[in-house]
Amino acid sequence: MKKSVLKVLSLLVVLSFFAGSSYAFGPKGGGFDFPPIGVLVKELKLTPEQKDQLIDLFNQTQKELIKTRAEMRIAMIDLRSEMMKEKPDEKVIDNLIDKIGEYTKKLTGIRVSRHLEVKKILTPEQQEKLRELILSKKWRKGPRGRRGFRRGMGHGRFGGGMGAGPNFSEELPE
Repeated sequence: MKKSVLKVLSLLVVLSFFAGSSYAFGPKGGGFDFPPIGVLVKELKLTPEQKDQLIDLFNQTQKELIKTRAEMRIAMIDLRSEMMKEKPDEKVIDNLIDKIGEYTKKLTGIRVSRHLEVKKILTPEQQEKLRELILSKKWRKGPRGRRGFRRGMGHGRFGGGMGAGPNFSEELPE
């Protein structure tokens, strides 16, 4: 039983890393640190055909990622439910851990395949420019190069930097 709990905890740590990195996939870009398509068109001087191919590729990839992430999250809910039982079934837990591991592997495979497909679409000069663009991260917006808004308005994962509000210490009416 201790072995299973240790496996679950280590898997959850790994998955929390992947879950956080999955937010790199926004609706404007291809994800996996790809700039939005508008930036690619401008910076790489894409032809209309290349732009269309990349849009199709990014859309197809996004659909695959969404489906796989949803399946993985369902498996994680099942794992959590099994772990909360008074007497969890170790075989069920092991199977769920394997299933979640397969989804993680599939997500990485989808991203890598997409990256390789992008390289096939671009010329060698465009590939080099893309590499420089990705490494520079100048295309990113927001604080410290992150795209978009983040949760909360203050420090910490769940915000909370703005305080509890002016009426927090007052008694609630009955």
